[in-house]
Amino acid sequence: MKKKFFTREVKVGIMGIVAIFILYFGLNFLKGIDIFSPVNYYYGSYENIGGLVPSSPVYIKGFKVGQVEEVKYDFSKIESFIIKISVSKDIKLPKGTIIQLYDDGLMGGKAIQLIYAPSNASQLMYQPNDTIKTEVGIGLMAQLTGNLLPKIESISTQADSLIRSVRVLVENKDLTKSLASIERTTSDLALSSSQLKQLMKNDVPHILSDVNGLTTDFKQITGNLKKIDYAATFASIDNTIANLNLLTKKMNGTEGTIGLLLNNKDLYINLSNTAANTDKLIGKSMDEIAVSDIFELAEKGNNEALAITDLYVKYLGIGLVNLINITSLELISISGGISNAPDELLLNPLLKFI
Repeated sequence: MKKKFFTREVKVGIMGIVAIFILYFGLNFLKGIDIFSPVNYYYGSYENIGGLVPSSPVYIKGFKVGQVEEVKYDFSKIESFIIKISVSKDIKLPKGTIIQLYDDGLMGGKAIQLIYAPSNASQLMYQPNDTIKTEVGIGLMAQLTGNLLPKIESISTQADSLIRSVRVLVENKDLTKSLASIERTTSDLALSSSQLKQLMKNDVPHILSDVNGLTTDFKQITGNLKKIDYAATFASIDNTIANLNLLTKKMNGTEGTIGLLLNNKDLYINLSNTAANTDKLIGKSMDEIAVSDIFELAEKGNNEALAITDLYVKYLGIGLVNLINITSLELISISGGISNAPDELLLNPLLKFI
């Protein structure tokens, strides 16, 4: 019977070795250690490392070139901490290089950066496992504190002055009065706004409706004006003016009835004598006699009163006829005390004459 080499125990052993190998490389990978890249080691000492831990990065001008491999301490010495850093083997550190401990971000993490001037081929280099000069850089918070504290103090002083000014302003009685006035003004504005809304809601629609009605009426008036025969109207006016000129001419002359009435002295004398006789008959002065008195005497059959009423009706008819001819009246109304005169003495003779 042939004996098997890959027994169960051998397989388990191989799997254990592979697992250990994977675990070792995995842990180093998580620590940022590249076991396949050759490195050089250097040392430095610090009095206080501010929380620096193994596996913290090492930078040159912001580029990671290695990490902190180990941190040793001896508190009996002033510089209690000795750090061991690894740097890629292809990087040579010239004399004068400084290992600087600085803040890596706002969270307070620490890192190492190597600071040196550009080197040349003739310059001496540090050898692996040499101890390099160290320093502690100004942290980010320290920089912020140094730059901001003076400004903060200045702002604090200005803020204090501002607060005092505001306090004086707030405690001023005039400000209280002003605020009360503003509050009243705001209240009045709110009331005015409410009234305006009410006006816009209730009155404005009616106003607009009235305006629409006026617009419609105006359109109708405009349409009626367009229909007017202005030529005929102006011709009628010219004719009326001509009649007035003719009437005036006749009134100034002795040709027509009105002219005779105005310019005939004998007629004036006869009227005066008749009026004087009427005064004696009625028993009143000329200023006290009314038209109704004369018509009463005429109604009783007095010849002188009848003569006056006939003459009155004659000349009244003449005036009405001329007025009708000038203005083309369709209706004439007679009012006053004379309107109470009997029809047989006034209205009937006047209609007959016209």
